[in-house]
Amino acid sequence: PGSFVDPGTTGRRFYLENVKEGLDEQTEWYADRTTGIIYYIPASGQDISTSEALVASANNVISFNGASYITFTNIIVSHGDWSCPAPPTSCGSQAASGLSSAALALNSSSFITFKQITVTQTGSFGIWAYQGSHDILVDGSVLTDLGAGGVRIGSNAGSVDGTRDVMVNNSHITEGGKVAPEGPGIFIQASSYNTIQYNEIAHFFYTGVSLGWTWGYQTPSNAHDNIIRFNEIYDIGRGVLSDMGGVYSLGISPGSSVHDNIIHDVVSFGYGGWGLYTDEGSSGIICGCFFVRVLYHDYPFYVSLTILLKDMTYYNNLVYNTKAAGFNQHYGINNTISNNIFYGSGWFDASITNGAYDSHNNSLVFERNIVVMTNGTHLFADDWQQRSGTTFNKFSFDYNLYYDTQHNLTGPMFGASLSWQGWQAQGQDIHGLVNRDPMFVDPPSYNFNLSPNSPAIKELGFVPIDYERIGPHDNDGGDDVLEDQGSAKKTSIPIV
Repeated sequence: PGSFVDPGTTGRRFYLENVKEGLDEQTEWYADRTTGIIYYIPASGQDISTSEALVASANNVISFNGASYITFTNIIVSHGDWSCPAPPTSCGSQAASGLSSAALALNSSSFITFKQITVTQTGSFGIWAYQGSHDILVDGSVLTDLGAGGVRIGSNAGSVDGTRDVMVNNSHITEGGKVAPEGPGIFIQASSYNTIQYNEIAHFFYTGVSLGWTWGYQTPSNAHDNIIRFNEIYDIGRGVLSDMGGVYSLGISPGSSVHDNIIHDVVSFGYGGWGLYTDEGSSGIICGCFFVRVLYHDYPFYVSLTILLKDMTYYNNLVYNTKAAGFNQHYGINNTISNNIFYGSGWFDASITNGAYDSHNNSLVFERNIVVMTNGTHLFADDWQQRSGTTFNKFSFDYNLYYDTQHNLTGPMFGASLSWQGWQAQGQDIHGLVNRDPMFVDPPSYNFNLSPNSPAIKELGFVPIDYERIGPHDNDGGDDVLEDQGSAKKTSIPIV
């Protein structure tokens, strides 16, 4: 049986597949592997004699090995199978990393374009670029009804993989995890210089976008300079898995940025339904060697350089309707969280955990954010003074606006006992505002445009987010794929 275990919750959830005794409803089927017979209960009114049944026989529908300079347009790729790897690797690994197939599998391939294609009914991932593949474009496409995740970039191999320069643009990536519920919409492992932009990423049981594949402060980083921007990411978790987020980062990712995304309706089974989640050493710092790309006769090669600091930034994101906090940092260095809106989290609106494990004094900068609490007891989780080692010099908060739609923030806000006055006495949010309505146009209707008279704009310098740029374009992507330009698009947020 496949089991779902969540520390801190009661009971063990599991399900059984392909059990003949469970064959009792219309459209259910059972495969007898001994006799080769498939038993099926037809839907009401279905003529089984005219029905077509397809059985996938290949894990990879199309495999590319060392291919280059190929463009696919207006094709449908479907019916990929899946299989578990040999022990000790498990199918049930984080982010479905134990799976080794995809409907479109690109091994050591380059300059491959998929334009306006459909990938559907897969047993594993939709598209996977790995083992040094580079300059791959997925544009204006639909990936849906997926066994695991949508697009996987890189592999478990770490530094020897070398996959880079993959762009997923203007696409719809939805309805994943049908076989492996832990598959994320976008899965970037040890890979750099990738761009995920203008996409709809929705209806996954785990994370929307997973970025990075190292735990703690392992260097050098092999997941750097990745960009996650202008995406709408929603209906994530779906109450099935835990310890996940709309955008989840893991390990050192210098030069990476997550900006201008709308993230909403993130619901975990137990703990950890975060909007933005910097986990396990997520950092914008690298101590050692990283590589700068240089063009020579239009071909890129890499020059090794040594740097010390390079921020990872999260800005201009709207996060709302999350089960836990809109933002959570496990531990990390040089992460900048600025000009974001966090609205209506279920437990807390921002949290930091295990901060005591960090000896660094530059863990987090949190500035010019709007944080609105609608259903919680404290704005921030945990005792931040204890978590930071009895001092407040490991992070910096300022120019933030905090507002409680229910309780007016008269009691402890920052953990179990710290009041606003106590928070400011520690040098935090000296220029911040509390109990000031940010003046959204209509939050119940998910209209988070700000009035020009908003105190966040007039007193704190908050820059309004341009929601019209977020999500897939109304056109087919055109020739402006590489341009940082957005087209108007209706989202769940009315534009006024």
